Amino acid sequence: MTTRTRFALWSAALHGAWEYAQCPPFYDMTGLPKPKHDALMLAATAGDVAINLGVASVAERVAGRDAVRQLTPRGTAALLGVGLVAAVGLEWGAQRLGLWRYTDRMPTVHVAGHDVGVLPVVQVTVLPALSAWVARRADSAT
Repeated sequence: MTTRTRFALWSAALHGAWEYAQCPPFYDMTGLPKPKHDALMLAATAGDVAINLGVASVAERVAGRDAVRQLTPRGTAALLGVGLVAAVGLEWGAQRLGLWRYTDRMPTVHVAGHDVGVLPVVQVTVLPALSAWVARRADSAT
């Protein structure tokens, strides 16, 4: 299995768990039937994996492929930095377009005229690096 495939699979597992934990208390899904809710969670997880792959790709261009794959301090900083920029930009854009609504329980920060959810920003900032770390550990264990 390639490093990229292992990374994508761990991204799917981590983001799937995160989505299922964060969405019910922090997103307004009032009246949504369970099949639709599950379909949305799967779609969100697939999108998160695509975002992770994009973050990793940009981080590799910034810090170098080996630095990111070996999780050197430079590679880790690139993953976290690119993840943060992507997270704020994507979440801001989603709020501007009205793609979803938060419940009152979601901690937010105001960015350029829109409230951006802190939890999704943490998710997209941290999970690419965590996915790379778990994939690297799993790769070295085989």
